[in-house]
Amino acid sequence: MIWKQKVGDSAMGKRFLGIKKTLEKSWSFPNLRLMKMNGLHRKLQSQFLGLWGFGLFFLVSGCIESIDNASDLCLNVPVVEAEGIKRVYFGPFRNQQSATELDTVVVENFGFNLELDLLTDTTQQPDPFFSSTNRIACQGIYTIRNISNISVILLEPFSDLPAGTDISYLLLTPNGQSISQLREFNRVSAYIGARLNFNPEKISRLRTRTFLFLRNGSQVFLDSTSPFLKPR
Repeated sequence: MIWKQKVGDSAMGKRFLGIKKTLEKSWSFPNLRLMKMNGLHRKLQSQFLGLWGFGLFFLVSGCIESIDNASDLCLNVPVVEAEGIKRVYFGPFRNQQSATELDTVVVENFGFNLELDLLTDTTQQPDPFFSSTNRIACQGIYTIRNISNISVILLEPFSDLPAGTDISYLLLTPNGQSISQLREFNRVSAYIGARLNFNPEKISRLRTRTFLFLRNGSQVFLDSTSPFLKPR
């Protein structure tokens, strides 16, 4: 959090300081003793403190900026369109190389990853909703406007799941959403990573067809074969 302004420096701050001074003067009137006797002084003081605290809360909250979410600082996020799926590749990585269909990995270490094929245009205007003059430029961050949804269909049975099953609901992204739940692709990269939330009964591998459904009604797909997956 970053403090940008002292309370007394703003117009609102000066207004509350003025109220404070006015009320302090009112307590010096001759009837102060009578006010105290009747409990009015204490009530007035309590109201003043509440007013001061209430105003201070709004004043301070307007002068603090959160920088906890780094992705919110990206400036000029370009609006692009997806043309297809460039590749499907798998984790874990060894020596900066993805796992192949000949490898055997424990299912809890397995990663299912997509790289989207994006049509980028350097002259494309940024999305104004995700742009601001006090943000920074971020390489490889986009708003992808034409993806409707993504499905991952089994071409062969996997454990007790038959061929034709859409397993996108079993593929969980780092934020906890399944691939089947992805509908908005704002402030994203060309890469989508997920883990398999499923424990096979025996060593087996995924043969899948990944579909990218576009908002114009068209679809593209890419077939892939995973490493052999060992149960936990």
